[in-house]
Amino acid sequence: MISFAKPLFLALSAFLILPVLIHLIRRQNALNIVFPSISWILRGKLPREGRRKLRDIFLLLLRLLLFSAVILALSEPVLNKIAAEQGKQKSQIALIMDSSSSMSGWNSLDNLQSAVSELVKKNPDAEFFLIRSADSPECLLSSSKSKGEIMKTADSLKASEFRGNHAKAFEKALELFDRDASKKIVVLSDFQRSDWDFPDEFRIPAEIPVEFLDVGSNMKENVGIVSASRSLNDDGSSELILELKNYGEKIQKRNIAVKTLLEEKKSAIEILPGKTARASFRLDKGEHGKILAQTDCDEYQKDDSFHIWLDAPKARKIYVFIPSEREPERADDALFIQKAFQTRNEAESANFEVFVFDVEEFSNVIFDDATLIFLCGACAYLKEEDFSMLRACMKNGIPIVATPGRASGNSFSVLSREKLLSTEYQGFFNSLKAREYMRISPKMQNSFIKELFGGSANADLFLFPIYRYVKLVPKAPAETLLSTLDQYPFLLRQQNGEAAIFAFSLDFNLAWSEFPISGSFVPIMREIAGSRKKNLGGAVAAFSCGDKVPDSLKNVFPDGKAAMPGVYETGEENAIQVNAPESESIPEKQSLFVLREKLCSKTANSKTAGANLQSGESGRSFFDILAILALAALIFESILALLLESREELRNSLKQDTANA
Repeated sequence: MISFAKPLFLALSAFLILPVLIHLIRRQNALNIVFPSISWILRGKLPREGRRKLRDIFLLLLRLLLFSAVILALSEPVLNKIAAEQGKQKSQIALIMDSSSSMSGWNSLDNLQSAVSELVKKNPDAEFFLIRSADSPECLLSSSKSKGEIMKTADSLKASEFRGNHAKAFEKALELFDRDASKKIVVLSDFQRSDWDFPDEFRIPAEIPVEFLDVGSNMKENVGIVSASRSLNDDGSSELILELKNYGEKIQKRNIAVKTLLEEKKSAIEILPGKTARASFRLDKGEHGKILAQTDCDEYQKDDSFHIWLDAPKARKIYVFIPSEREPERADDALFIQKAFQTRNEAESANFEVFVFDVEEFSNVIFDDATLIFLCGACAYLKEEDFSMLRACMKNGIPIVATPGRASGNSFSVLSREKLLSTEYQGFFNSLKAREYMRISPKMQNSFIKELFGGSANADLFLFPIYRYVKLVPKAPAETLLSTLDQYPFLLRQQNGEAAIFAFSLDFNLAWSEFPISGSFVPIMREIAGSRKKNLGGAVAAFSCGDKVPDSLKNVFPDGKAAMPGVYETGEENAIQVNAPESESIPEKQSLFVLREKLCSKTANSKTAGANLQSGESGRSFFDILAILALAALIFESILALLLESREELRNSLKQDTANA
């Protein structure tokens, strides 16, 4: 079957009448005869002109062919082999059924099963593939026409505990299709925005239609428990602090219950739309072990429960390395770091111990129980074996904080050489030379910094003066979390395996800035220390369902990822908290228009398309043939027009010679 990519150009075919009209209107040129005298010529009447007739039919046909070829070429006709053989082909439909955690709420699964029933009724002769899609795809039913079998499989679908990652489900569907079948993909999902973020290079072949069915139309309001923390009181009791978030657009009231081994405690709070609220519970000294926090059930229930392990909190160890002999002023940096982690915070559940070492002792320190490592001007003095230990620490999830020190150029050059931080060093900013202080720009990237300070331009973070800093130019994968007003990085982060390296462009010293005595220093330091979620060194490890876990936890999670919500004891006086992923609690949808534009490209030039399209399946375009035909018609028309003109001139010349004779 022939289809047209730009059918509007076919309207130009109405102008094909023009060459015919031109041929009819054109008069034959009169023949001039030289005559000696007109006195012998009798007056007569001009003969009546008869019906006009088409002359030079072959020339007219060539011109019509030329115009037709141009019009057809502009309309881009395509011979669709699949459409041409559709009557002979079997029809195959792949149903990608979202089974991520969010599908357990808002009646989404019931709506999905009803939608599958309607699809089977509308396509009685089609073969169906049923693919379950959550964090990874699974083919539940392969090539079936049985309505009973299809509905039984769809009705058995359950929502998983994991967040969605649906790109692989499309790849699975493309693998299942037969080469000579009529193909179609139908996606049944609540289209939660966090689950439908595809890489830009991913495309569905243009020859395969994709239909999106939203089965989460009721996805609007939700309240969930997002975190739990504990602070110790002087009398040995503690405060358990729960944080709840209202993801909807209405004010919500919630009752909260905390169940310990000894008793059940209750409270009630009111949460504004899009905001968080805290509920505090006083726990006696003897209360410990597993705790379950619950709030009123709503349409998405997986985040209405939160599993907590309550034990005597052990100190989280911070290791600070300074070149004490080469740069004695780095002792001030260590002092500010110690004060930052000794400050008590009511909402902070962990206690910290800070240990300061000379950089020469790096290879003698055991980092198994470390929470965070500071390299205050120490990078330039580390040895090759020290960097090997540093990589091992990051592989185990321990974040690193680096500052420049005196040898700032060497510090960042060696980090770049060791592929820990991709930057280019471009010298110093010095306020004495610039005659003005620098400050931090209020324009922030989406990161924990923006969440910490709420994006407010009046925060203390943007007010303290900066006297000196190192000018760095980051390169991927390094990213800028904070920048100065002249757009140089103030704080960089680069993910390396399980942990990240954080690099400041200044030292924690009052000769460089007043950052260490600002109100922003302590929360930023503690937030960086808290970036190690997977810390097992005397603290509780917190994961979301589906998170990858370190190799040391493979005995608890053989699949290498956190499974069902709950508290898992490791047998080493430590425990692992696993709760529902927060991203699944957000009732914000992906635009189907944006999703279609992103996935359903008109050109199948991606690796996915190329791997799954066989030669001869795609439509064949006639543009090249029509362009060559139009060019040939133009050439022959020009030659024929010249020949006819020469013939006419020769004929007139013969008539003139005859008249003269």
